[in-house]
This record gives sequence, C-alpha cells and structure tokens, in this order.
Amino acid sequence: MVSSLQLIAAVVIFIVGQLIAKIIHKFMVKLLNKRGVDVAIISFVASLTFGLVSMVAIIAAIFDLLENIKNSLDKSGIEIPYPQLSLHLNKEKNFAS
Repeated sequence: MVSSLQLIAAVVIFIVGQLIAKIIHKFMVKLLNKRGVDVAIISFVASLTFGLVSMVAIIAAIFDLLENIKNSLDKSGIEIPYPQLSLHLNKEKNFAS
C-alpha cells in the first residue's frame, strides 16, 4: 500500500520540522534576551513558537502520509465506503389526523 520510501519521507518531514522548530526557538531566545525582555516572557514566547512550529511539522507529516495512502488506494481501485442516509419525504397537504 504505502511504500517504505513514502513512510520515510513523512518521518523526514517531521524531523526537519523539529529541527526548524529548535532553530526558531533558539533565535527567539537570543532576540528577546538582547532586547532585555523578562525571562518568564522569553520562556513563554519561545515555548509557544516551538510548539506551533512542531505542530505544523506534525500536521505536514501526517498529511503527506495520508495523501500517499489515498493515492495508493486510488491506484489499486479500492474505495472506502462511508455510511450515507437518504431521507425521502412525502408531500402531504394535510398533516392533521
């Protein structure tokens, strides 16, 4: 279904995202330290940026993996059914009993 290369690609996306998050975290700490910002605020902002960039990396890796799974299923002609509800209403003019 999903080749090992596609799985490795998703893992690489995640790892690169984590590295970028660490670089941004260090940059934010240095920048805020130079400007004389309070340590608590530096910690909060740096952690927030690290968390947000990490989240984007995780979402990108999962999206890539799911997209590869969907393409593999499409190539194999496999469709995943989903429940569907059809509602038919009769148009009666008098609803009183």
